[in-house]
Amino acid sequence: MRRLGIAIATTALLASTVPAAATPSGILISHASVKGAAATFDGWGPDLIIEDTACDDDSVYANWYTPDNGGDIIKLKSSRGCGTSESETLPIPRKVQTTIKYRACVDKSWPTADLCSAWVTDVGYKP
Repeated sequence: MRRLGIAIATTALLASTVPAAATPSGILISHASVKGAAATFDGWGPDLIIEDTACDDDSVYANWYTPDNGGDIIKLKSSRGCGTSESETLPIPRKVQTTIKYRACVDKSWPTADLCSAWVTDVGYKP
């Protein structure tokens, strides 16, 4: 009987800490990087940050898109120099888990091709 009482009390305590509307799980912070640029995605904003990690006079940017928006690639650029960053709260629907694909890039001068990381896939959620 004592164990049953503990189980009931524990269940009641856990039930009281769960929000009425369940929020999605598995939303984390992820990263993409390449020499000179780093992108960080915080799925709970959802916020995307691009950081210039090299003092090389090259601007950096993050490309991102959602398969739900038709795959239109959007660019978040930072041209303020070494050690600086830009951030953006991504315009996704509220209360819906949305797949986000993004990458970090260094904007190289022509004719050199831009240097980009591999695409990273994550999930964003706007409360």
